[in-house]
Amino acid sequence: MKIKISVLGSEDWIVWNFEKTRIFSVRSAYRLGLQLETGPDNASSSSRPDGERSMWKKLWSAHIRRANKFHRHLDDHRTCELCRLEPENGFHVVVTCPHAKALREAMRDIWELPKEADLAHSGPDWLLLLLDRFDSQTCANFLMLLWRCWHVRNGVLMAGEKYID
Repeated sequence: MKIKISVLGSEDWIVWNFEKTRIFSVRSAYRLGLQLETGPDNASSSSRPDGERSMWKKLWSAHIRRANKFHRHLDDHRTCELCRLEPENGFHVVVTCPHAKALREAMRDIWELPKEADLAHSGPDWLLLLLDRFDSQTCANFLMLLWRCWHVRNGVLMAGEKYID
């Protein structure tokens, strides 16, 4: 009795309560699934109450061309184009590739960075778990190095640039 009926005469519609826009999205269903599986207190390591992490937007929108080609059987190999030592994936490009390691070692003389022992692949959230352990400046330094590793990789793969050791 306390709910007022609209005077505009518009029809009712179904809304998705777990999204700000009230429209269903796979992303919001994924977040809801995580929340239901892990509990409301462990759904996100974000400081935002809705669980939104801006980093996820960057990760979900990243174009990882070579891995996609391999999984679709369009490319029969996926070895790292820079080192040719290991299969290429996001973790390899920014952490285990010798070129990424060399860049981190050189930058440690100037910047505060996580130690090599801290850089372990602990699952899909390895980067988020790692960044959660360090201060904002160390995180910013590390993210800048990750960006640089991807920039070099993309230059080699997509623009035909030559990598010089």
